[in-house]
Amino acid sequence: MVLAAALAACEVDRPSLADLGIGGKVPLPGCPPVKLLGAAAEIVQYREGPGRDITDIVHESKLVGFTGNCEFIGDSPNFTHVRVLMRPVLDISRGPAAAGRTLDLDYFVAIPDFYPSPEGRREMSVRVLFPENRSTLRVQDGEISLTIPLSGGRSAPDTDIFLGFVLTEEQLKANRERRSAAGGDGR
Repeated sequence: MVLAAALAACEVDRPSLADLGIGGKVPLPGCPPVKLLGAAAEIVQYREGPGRDITDIVHESKLVGFTGNCEFIGDSPNFTHVRVLMRPVLDISRGPAAAGRTLDLDYFVAIPDFYPSPEGRREMSVRVLFPENRSTLRVQDGEISLTIPLSGGRSAPDTDIFLGFVLTEEQLKANRERRSAAGGDGR
């Protein structure tokens, strides 16, 4: 009896013509993948000068993720653009060398397919105010909107988007060394 019920349930799961895009809506393609750029996903900012110990840290910050979605523009199934909406999430720790309770962090969103044109990289800033008696925060920045053309055979799922901090050469080198020491690939 249970077997007959299980088989009957399987028959109900057959796709309809609308599920296959015949006589109904075509399934949407996937959104472009958004990735945190390993060696640029963290930053340790030291105060000016030669010191590089824990007492010289202004802040340590990490891009930990994002929320978002995408929407397709144009007539289905021949979409002309995809609009990606995202809000980066950052963990920020104020260090002993921080002069005040406000920090400004610069990060970027990059689409390598468009490099080196200006559409290939955008820089943003987020200002963070630490409340009294708080030295760590999780912050979700405002919404970023990217519109990506889907012409010339480009598909949304094949168009990578990267998030990372704007780093100095010294910060990038230190991040790569830390990642390599921890068993990562250093990128």
